[in-house]
Amino acid sequence: MTKHSEHVARLKSEILVAGGASPDDVSPVVAVFGEWCGDTIQSGVALAQLPKMFVVFAAVDHKWVNMTALPRIVVENEPARIYHIHTFGGWTINIDFNLPESSQPELERLTALVEAECPAAKYFGVTGVGEGIVWNCVAAGYTNLKFKVKGELHDNPGPTIGKGTTKAAATHPDVVQSIQAFVDECVSEARLQQGLTILDESGLPRSLMSMGYFIKWVQGDVLKEEADTIAANALNERTLIAPIAADWFKQAVAAYT
Repeated sequence: MTKHSEHVARLKSEILVAGGASPDDVSPVVAVFGEWCGDTIQSGVALAQLPKMFVVFAAVDHKWVNMTALPRIVVENEPARIYHIHTFGGWTINIDFNLPESSQPELERLTALVEAECPAAKYFGVTGVGEGIVWNCVAAGYTNLKFKVKGELHDNPGPTIGKGTTKAAATHPDVVQSIQAFVDECVSEARLQQGLTILDESGLPRSLMSMGYFIKWVQGDVLKEEADTIAANALNERTLIAPIAADWFKQAVAAYT
């Protein structure tokens, strides 16, 4: 990124201004958050047809910066393939979290549109499958609330609002019929594929030396969504998940090399 240092310096100044600081202040540490996508990072989506790019979705100096306050012309750098998340469009929806089920049909409708045609890929003249939508709450006092709604082709099991035909929320932990049923549902192909994507985004090679990181991520992701079910059924996530994730990863590495 050193060859794009001028752009980086300008971006830092604009983030400071958007956050209410002086653009000439050299002391603050500015963090820019984004996601790598395109090329080999994730298979089965339209963005895989495009070269790798970095899409900025958040920035912070001493506080989080409203991305609408950062113009695209400041964030984007075509030679470095850096883009602003708002370049690819967006949606708004009102959600009553006392009755989240009422918003689920609209969330599913919008997600289906994105899955049918990825808006980011379409911007570059490519058509194909999209993954889903990340929603950010803009209500004062709740701006830390974010969630992602994936289409059915990329769905991971779990009681999250707006995920395909899955129920909007689980008020009681599921009692699984068998250990195998839990494994089949929660250690899904989609989740394992997502683990590979996380590996790529972390700059780790698709080799056996990364297997420990991969297994740890899969276990953590399952726990994040299914901790109540695991506890209710007295399951040991380590002995259940690790062998399956390890076997799958070995096969994925063999196919990749």
